[in-house]
Amino acid sequence: MRHFDHKLSDYAVKNPIEAINMFETTLDSVVKDQKDDAGKGGHPEKQAASTTADKAFPTKVMKYYVTFEGNFGRNHVTPRGLKSLLIGNLVSVQGIVTKMSIVKPKIQTSVHYCEATRKGLVKHYNDPNNLGDQAEDAIKPVSGNDTFPTKDANDNPISAEYGYCMYKDTQTVVIQEMPEYAPPGQLPRSVTVILENDLVDKLKPGDRVEVTGVYKTRPTTKM
Repeated sequence: MRHFDHKLSDYAVKNPIEAINMFETTLDSVVKDQKDDAGKGGHPEKQAASTTADKAFPTKVMKYYVTFEGNFGRNHVTPRGLKSLLIGNLVSVQGIVTKMSIVKPKIQTSVHYCEATRKGLVKHYNDPNNLGDQAEDAIKPVSGNDTFPTKDANDNPISAEYGYCMYKDTQTVVIQEMPEYAPPGQLPRSVTVILENDLVDKLKPGDRVEVTGVYKTRPTTKM
């Protein structure tokens, strides 16, 4: 990226949420165009049936992500080096995994059905850890609650169709400063890292890792 345009690399480091959303949106559109070109000439009845099904229920599609590697300069730090100046930046942190939570599924979209009205309901949930949603919220803030619905607008009971709901795996780990990097006489510092999707269940306590991600402030929560 630096060889292509050094300004673009600086933008990705200082504005990672917008840059990641831009790269992933472009990547998804390219992959979708390739799949559409490969699927041309199929049976028209099957294409019509799939189009009808997509309108009825949310489609579970493959999501592609981007990552960054290389020299991060002053943004390559230990947990002790995470200062307020790096908030909102793309950072690379080295440390040792000391604690980790179990893998938990987080709901993204729920599908419900009402027996009284014979109608369905699809609800999308806000995800504060989704970088793509954060880029959209900066332009148009998302409103509404994220409570799991049990009744429709007319107070009729609805049931959840769990087979059509969409989830994503999430896990929280704590990375501590390496002992050889900690100043003599001081306790090692640590930072909490949130892992999602295919990054979960890849670490264990005691692993020495280098994590690349967006440094953000969050309220204190129990693991």
